[in-house]
Amino acid sequence: MDRVTEQSLGVRILLVDDAPTICAVYATLLRQQGYEVEVAGSAREALRVAYHFQPQLAVIDYHLPSENGDQLTRDLLADPELGGVLVVIHTERNGVEQIALESGAVDVIYKEDPQELFLLRIRSLSRFIEVQQQLQQRELELERQHGQKMSSIGALASGVAHEFNNLLQPILGFSEMMLGRTDPDSRDYERLTLVRQSAVRGAELVRQILDFSRKDAKRPHQPIALFPLLKNILKMVQATLPDHVRLVQQIDPGVEGVRLGATELHQVILNLCNNSVQAIGGEVGEIVVSVVAELEQCRIVVRDTGHGMDETVKTLVFDPFFTTREVGQGSGMGLPVVMGIIQRAGGKIELDSAVGKGSLVTIHLPMEPLKAGAEVVSIAPLHGSREQRILLVDDAPAVVAVGLEMLEEAGYQVETALSGSEALQRFSANPHDLVVTDLSMPGMSGMELGAQIQALGHQTPMVLLTGVEVDADSRQLKQSGIETVLRKPIAQSQLGEVIAKLL
Repeated sequence: MDRVTEQSLGVRILLVDDAPTICAVYATLLRQQGYEVEVAGSAREALRVAYHFQPQLAVIDYHLPSENGDQLTRDLLADPELGGVLVVIHTERNGVEQIALESGAVDVIYKEDPQELFLLRIRSLSRFIEVQQQLQQRELELERQHGQKMSSIGALASGVAHEFNNLLQPILGFSEMMLGRTDPDSRDYERLTLVRQSAVRGAELVRQILDFSRKDAKRPHQPIALFPLLKNILKMVQATLPDHVRLVQQIDPGVEGVRLGATELHQVILNLCNNSVQAIGGEVGEIVVSVVAELEQCRIVVRDTGHGMDETVKTLVFDPFFTTREVGQGSGMGLPVVMGIIQRAGGKIELDSAVGKGSLVTIHLPMEPLKAGAEVVSIAPLHGSREQRILLVDDAPAVVAVGLEMLEEAGYQVETALSGSEALQRFSANPHDLVVTDLSMPGMSGMELGAQIQALGHQTPMVLLTGVEVDADSRQLKQSGIETVLRKPIAQSQLGEVIAKLL
């Protein structure tokens, strides 16, 4: 009996019978085995007790006043608040087995049976309940571990983003300035354009990692043209494929726009094609990329003739950091990032694969009518006035250097500071017309600097630069005098447009 008691401990049982003696006998018997037991003498009382007690198992007499046990069973199972209680019908041998089981009961126990047999049947169901509890606890633990991992990714991404965007800022800024001074027909112009594009793409990738860790990234304001963009992306993919892998394109020219960033789409296609190349290995193979318009959706399919995946791998490939490649050959972030991008765009992704039969990834994206205009990147120089004074604040000397040159070349008077406290001293001594400040700085943040400047009684507009998300609402930004928030790295044209509006 001790063994039974130990296994039964913690299982909650609701005993329903309109005969007080039977209730008392079986309740005592179950409690002696370590079960938690509550009793009820009618269906109405049973429902009331069940809401409070939340039983895992209900033992119900079939013949109850007003309502039989089969109807009470249906009522219990239909209520989502009761969490899927298991029901046993407790009855005489009177031919109600089919009715009881059809109502949703998992077993029928006869009152004429010995009490030992009753306990064995209850013990068997208790073991099932305990196994289910263990599985639920394991799922909760896995969810908790996944949440901790995602939290760690978010913290790491936030820290890396700030430093990495500071590195990209001078690359982007100086390449744009040099493009403005270079002959568009020269080889140097092509090289500088590639440098600039690489810096922009690096910044987008940092944003994607941040968005993946946050899961609440905003979608682009306008849809992008899918057909020409896919053609350009696949042209780049073709150039990187090994000679033994053939790329086949089947793109429907009728596809319109999708609410997806150009760099995001590049990331999706590149990751999928790269996975296909890895799956094909050193053998001769083929990658087929097809895009079909279907009413208000488009279907992007990437199919390869690689070695395929088994069922275990298929269930894990979208988990962050899972990879089947050797150490150093893959990060395990390719498919998780792809899934995050597609889900944020309002789409879904499906995977079909088998060992020896290759893999097929299908992406469904909502299409939207294209609006007039296209993405055009301006590299026109800034034009300012020597009478307008700007204070540029950043704790990264390289960012200050490129910002200083960009603004001085435009004609502004520029003073710089490498910290919030230094900036406040310079501003107090001689107020400026505009302050451009980094958000994350040691000692005093850009938000705090703005609040201090406003406290001096000046209505000087502030431009906040950041490599991470700003944890502040519009009211808090306004209190700090911040008119605009720009994400690093900042393009020359972007900074020029903002300054021109504020001055």
